[in-house]
Amino acid sequence: MEFFKKNLATIILTGLLLGYIVMSVGSNNCAMCTLGEMFTGSSSDKSGSNETLELAGNWEANDLNGNFLSAESTKGKVSIVVYWATWCAPCRKEFPILNTLRNEFSNEQLEIIGVSVDMPGKDLKPFVADHKLNYTIVHNNDTLENSFGPVKYIPTVFVIDSNGVIKHRHTGNVSKEILQAQVNNLLRSSV
Repeated sequence: MEFFKKNLATIILTGLLLGYIVMSVGSNNCAMCTLGEMFTGSSSDKSGSNETLELAGNWEANDLNGNFLSAESTKGKVSIVVYWATWCAPCRKEFPILNTLRNEFSNEQLEIIGVSVDMPGKDLKPFVADHKLNYTIVHNNDTLENSFGPVKYIPTVFVIDSNGVIKHRHTGNVSKEILQAQVNNLLRSSV
């Protein structure tokens, strides 16, 4: 009994760490995402309902080459907006999926925008080149935050229809098949 009294804090911290690890194993979501869903009861994807989430808002950003991009410039095509960071391991798992989708759909059909939540001044060009990302990358800013956020967990993926309405939101990793089906459905419905 004396052992437990002396080491109670260590035992509690060890238990919390093990719980965190167990929640991460076998899940596509990060452990914090899973915990958040457990406590709030929210689902990471609203695609099962007919409920429209909301209008994406009037966001603006410059890509890494200084090209201007806005909610208005993406109208008329489906958009995937993904919040990510260079240090986020689950985000890196989505890079090949997003690259594949960029290759499967034309620029007129689909816009893919990676919104980095790294430090605002961080030079992302070397990282993007090293990981061969073939879609648009922007730094998070106030207009994006007001339109999509606050985004608490990464990766978070928004799938937006050609009218600028958010149709799906995923927290944690999402498969290529799910994104591909959602994009195809939105492309069909916009014709």
